[in-house]
Amino acid sequence: MAVTPAAGVLLAACLTTSLGAQPIRGTVLAELGRTPIPNATIVAASGAAATTDHLGRFSIGLRGLPDTLIAAAIGWVPDTVVVETIPAKPLLIALARAPVVISDLIATANPEKALDLSSHGRWQMPIQAARTVPPAVETDVYRALALIPAVSFTSPLSARPLVRGYDAQEVVTRIDGFEVINLFHLGRIFSSYPADATDEIGVTVAPYTSANGGSVAGIIDILGRTGPVGQTDAGGGFSFGSLSAYAGGGNRRIRYFGTARFFHIGALDLIPGLDVPYHFEDLYGGLVFGPPERPTGRITLFATQDRAGETSNDLYLNWDNLVLGSRWRVVDRGQTTLELATSAARFRETGEDVPGLRTIGSADIENRFGRVSLTADLVSARRASRLASGVSLGWRTIRNLIGETRPGSSGIPQFHQAAADFDRPEFGGYAEATLRSGGLALEAAVRADLAGPVASVQPRIHARWTIDPRAELSAGVGRTSRLYHLLAEARSEPDFDFLDFWMNAGDSVPVARVDHGTVDLNLDLSPLVGRISAYTSRGSGIGEVRPEWDQRPRQFDFFRFGRSRTRGFEAQLAYRGDADRPRSLSVSYGYSRSERDWGEGWVRWAQDRRHQFRVFGQLQIARLTLFGLVEAATGMPATPVDHEFLRSIPGLPDPTANPFGRFRSYGRENSVGTSGTFRVDGGFNWTLGSPRGTRVVLGLAVINLLQTEVAPIGSEIGEGAVAVDRAGNPTPYRRLFHLPGVPTFTVRVEF
Repeated sequence: MAVTPAAGVLLAACLTTSLGAQPIRGTVLAELGRTPIPNATIVAASGAAATTDHLGRFSIGLRGLPDTLIAAAIGWVPDTVVVETIPAKPLLIALARAPVVISDLIATANPEKALDLSSHGRWQMPIQAARTVPPAVETDVYRALALIPAVSFTSPLSARPLVRGYDAQEVVTRIDGFEVINLFHLGRIFSSYPADATDEIGVTVAPYTSANGGSVAGIIDILGRTGPVGQTDAGGGFSFGSLSAYAGGGNRRIRYFGTARFFHIGALDLIPGLDVPYHFEDLYGGLVFGPPERPTGRITLFATQDRAGETSNDLYLNWDNLVLGSRWRVVDRGQTTLELATSAARFRETGEDVPGLRTIGSADIENRFGRVSLTADLVSARRASRLASGVSLGWRTIRNLIGETRPGSSGIPQFHQAAADFDRPEFGGYAEATLRSGGLALEAAVRADLAGPVASVQPRIHARWTIDPRAELSAGVGRTSRLYHLLAEARSEPDFDFLDFWMNAGDSVPVARVDHGTVDLNLDLSPLVGRISAYTSRGSGIGEVRPEWDQRPRQFDFFRFGRSRTRGFEAQLAYRGDADRPRSLSVSYGYSRSERDWGEGWVRWAQDRRHQFRVFGQLQIARLTLFGLVEAATGMPATPVDHEFLRSIPGLPDPTANPFGRFRSYGRENSVGTSGTFRVDGGFNWTLGSPRGTRVVLGLAVINLLQTEVAPIGSEIGEGAVAVDRAGNPTPYRRLFHLPGVPTFTVRVEF
């Protein structure tokens, strides 16, 4: 079971306070690259246990020597260390990657009894698992989340993760623990974080622990790589239109890692009939300070930019992102830890005469969103109790400046409600207490967030029962909240969406609040591992851009806010091979019901899929690794077109050929059930060279091998697809796009 970085230090504090305990300190690192391994479990033969923090450090109290320590982590081969006497220096334990990684994203029960319950509702996987997901262009950290049953996507071309019935806009993404604002390239068909900079990816569904806020649905964590000691790791790769390179190294005082990615295409067909040049650049850099055995801090830099069109032609769109953060553990004294962190994040979007927007002909865009913050977390732990508290101070800046340059179908300005110019201070604080009795641990917590005139109090409770070392039951209930909104078009990719609207809650804009309840059962019946989860939620103040079929007058013309409710369950069973037989198989099924009430009763959410079934497999034969995916899902709903009217407009061409003369009347929202999708993806990697020397990895993958219909059905009458209304009447609708088999060829070189 994955646990938070603070858990290792806190648990060590509990153990070392016992009478006669011998404190043993150490660090768990990757065998290759010497990067720290967070959340590793250290179990002694005498019964003591600890977990490593986010820098790979641990401290464990042993009642007597000699003793034997076993270090283990999801995705790594366990290692055993015999401790006969108190070592003069901290222990250094190096773990090798497990040869099979697909099923390792399942968080199974651990024998340790950590008092930190933040592992509830959490999945995590190493980057090697992400590389077994057949890529589009290249490995993508967002699209790789398809390995997790709690995450779904609108189409195979989407990298926008939907978490248990909520949009990616309602999920927080963090890099090394620092929030990033909008981690997408144009069109949201892949993320802007380079895979070469990734060590591990994790998802925690709500209600997460009270130390975290700002999301109503969940948190996506990306852990960046660090450099090895006394050597340099370097490499790079290329695929269609993309080049990347990385390097890392250092000494015992400081280690570094950096990577850059460049993509360029001469003519990107953003809008039918309009070709513009497009390129983007991504950059990640990290520094880790202090010796590998006891690192003291970390600094992270992430930057990206997109450029579509030419500014000299007054038709362009620029998109920039920047994150800078640092974290330091200033107090590390057995029972008490104090950690300070500061970060700054900024997102900018600027464009002129941007075409192709649904509600308007074209627009000039100048959006800004930024936040700076300072946080402090204090933890004190005993053998059977734990107290934690923290505060955060921040300053959020929001600028929305969007003006029409050519009128659209309505001829009426649409974005006056989105105009914003805010500078708002923010305050957050939390307190939580945890008690343990035998195999049962219970945590009660409360979080409060304040921004300008609005505030939200969020109580949360988590419990975990270790039935035995092979089974664990956990549950959580609580409220999550967000004091600002990120709203964007909810259409499915690959339609390009250029607009993001940020709105502060207050006055006529409601606060987003969602109450969650979840139950997880984790099983480790090696070589089989499994997980069963059930969840429910009810929320208010959930917002979105009003779709074109919602033609009823409301307080907001361009946006709408309402209630949400979700319920469902997920089941995953995986077979994990051993070192002699490197293969694995993961089977998952998810049932989900996600609904919204915009004031006229409950309707299906536009992105809701009731049933989703996935099979991932991997087989390694010498230097050849084969991998594949089979996915079947029911269709997302559609809104029926009841009538279509044609009207002549003076000065405009024939209405049958002019969209401005075409008007539609829609039926009840999302009342039509559409046909589902089925697809098969596959690929292989061929590795040449030595594992400890220069390696070349050749990869070939194909999305939609069978060339089946995999695109969602849109709410527009057409040919080639069939939807059925509530009366059972079939109606032809048009699929949003056609996706043939898409091959991707990649080359990676590692030194």
